[in-house]
Amino acid sequence: MISGRYAVLHAAISWAIAERLLRFDPLAGMHAPPRPYPRKHLPPDLVRRLIGMAEQRREKAAAGLAERPGSRGAQLRLFRADQDVLLVRLMVSADAVFC
Repeated sequence: MISGRYAVLHAAISWAIAERLLRFDPLAGMHAPPRPYPRKHLPPDLVRRLIGMAEQRREKAAAGLAERPGSRGAQLRLFRADQDVLLVRLMVSADAVFC
């Protein structure tokens, strides 16, 4: 994140110098922060376990809501469990895209 922001700032300053809006580079002599290591892919077994666990939590929350249909807490637990399932699946699909 930091290296990306530094790159944007450096590009903006370079443009300003080229357009003669700045006389000198205030970042001259500074080194950019190190680039992050590439993200490693999750092993398929771990992906299956994550999806399974998220879906189990959703099923448990749905059962809790079925027992107490008017409970605000049970509704929130189901909502959060649904969001967790969606986030895990999004993470897995993003990981698959970058393979």
